[in-house]
Amino acid sequence: MRLTPTYIAAILSLCAISNLALGQRSSWQQLEAPEPDITTFDAGESYTTTFNTRNDIDIRILDGGVLINGVEYQMYTYASMENDGTLTNSIDGTLYNTQGGTLNNSGTLNNFGKLTDVGTLSNSGTLNNNGTLSNNNGKLYNTEGGTLNSNGTLSNGRFGGLNNDGTLNNFSRLNNGGVLNNDGTLNNDGTLYLGGSVSFEGGVLNNNLGGTLNNNLGGEIRNASLVKNYGTLNNDGTLSNVYYGYRVNAGTLINYSTGTLNNNGTLNNFSTGTLNNAGTLNNDGTLNNYSTLTNSGMLRNNGIINSSSRAASEISSIQNHGTLRNDGIINGSVDVKASGILTGSGTINGSVLLEGAINPGNSPGTITTSNQTWINGASYGWEINDSDGTAGGLVGWDLIDITAAELDSGNLDLSQLTTGGFGINIISLDTLNAIGAAEGFDDPNGDYEFVILTAIGGITGFEAEDFALNDDGFQNSGSWEWSIAQDGNNLVLSATGYTLVPEPSSLALLGMGGLGLMLRRKRS
Repeated sequence: MRLTPTYIAAILSLCAISNLALGQRSSWQQLEAPEPDITTFDAGESYTTTFNTRNDIDIRILDGGVLINGVEYQMYTYASMENDGTLTNSIDGTLYNTQGGTLNNSGTLNNFGKLTDVGTLSNSGTLNNNGTLSNNNGKLYNTEGGTLNSNGTLSNGRFGGLNNDGTLNNFSRLNNGGVLNNDGTLNNDGTLYLGGSVSFEGGVLNNNLGGTLNNNLGGEIRNASLVKNYGTLNNDGTLSNVYYGYRVNAGTLINYSTGTLNNNGTLNNFSTGTLNNAGTLNNDGTLNNYSTLTNSGMLRNNGIINSSSRAASEISSIQNHGTLRNDGIINGSVDVKASGILTGSGTINGSVLLEGAINPGNSPGTITTSNQTWINGASYGWEINDSDGTAGGLVGWDLIDITAAELDSGNLDLSQLTTGGFGINIISLDTLNAIGAAEGFDDPNGDYEFVILTAIGGITGFEAEDFALNDDGFQNSGSWEWSIAQDGNNLVLSATGYTLVPEPSSLALLGMGGLGLMLRRKRS
């Protein structure tokens, strides 16, 4: 006679009732007899354990079948468990997938108690965690098409691996001390801890190419270890590189060249933390930098960046090796490295060390900063679309406005420049702000002057020969000589036009040729 689950359940239930009547808890038992080798719970069958089980046989729950680990009971799996139906671990129950054990869920797995994996747990269906799900030294796979909803606590141990290729929704607390690889979609509406305690020290989160990590409004990511973003990371909540006291590093967040990090909430880089952007970082929220922010990709700021030290022993800095487009507010100093570009129409309430390029506005426009220091090898990309326009206006030409902020005096320091050390690239734009001839410049013999920089606190160390003027980007016809001068607190760029009138005789032409050489425009 075949021992069916229903028949066995009836017998075991009677045994359990007898034991309970004697005031004894049931001893460890197999969920099913060892024959047949695969214990199958068929469609329409529902079974609830009333004893602790220790299973070293294969178990399968077919679509429509139901297996429930009863309240306060323990179920240990040493072989494999295949769930195509419904598997439920009840309140205060324990479902333990041991080392070498396999739990494959393609149906629905509901955990209200404690679900522990030290083997392999693979979810291609729906896994609802309302209790505690711990991956201790095992492998937890949420495969493509799978959904893992965690309303309880989800912990990936120090030597565990959590791989998400499907959808992982965290509504409560996710502790990661191992390696969390996201190739699918990870939605955080709760709190995600990386290296948040000694037991979870060393947690790494890899958001891989093609992966999306959404830290939603109200969600929080606390990183005391390492976040690597190769895909898309959207932060509408709070993402912090934090310090937990026993750690040397407060956390590292690296946005790689293929990655996009969109911050619409709050992004905190706390003391001794590191924030490196080699991809695209769009800040439309608040970015608080109390340590080092290094940009070698594209950093677009339309919000607020606060960069300051919170203690005398700490250093806060923004190191720009890529493109920093500031159309918002930066409270702090910026170091524009030799390969870096500073552009945009925003305000920097802090000093600027210019070793790279500064291109004010958004073709053209005004960039506003505190003190600036210019170094040999740096350059100013100056654009003009109308000689009759205004300095810093949308119709007109670029302007650098060095304005006092707090204790700064609004100075431009040119004392470190040497002959030909600083380049000014003169670029004309058409009415559509594309490279082309600018409006105006109607008088071929005229003199035009343009204030290209103003410093409220003054200019020190100006020498005209320190500037190399390059008008290869100036598309207007005619012959123009460009020069630069200091006029009080302003730098003034001048264009002088010349018209050469040909004479009928060759001798006269020769003479005019000599005069042309004398009057030719200045180029470099």
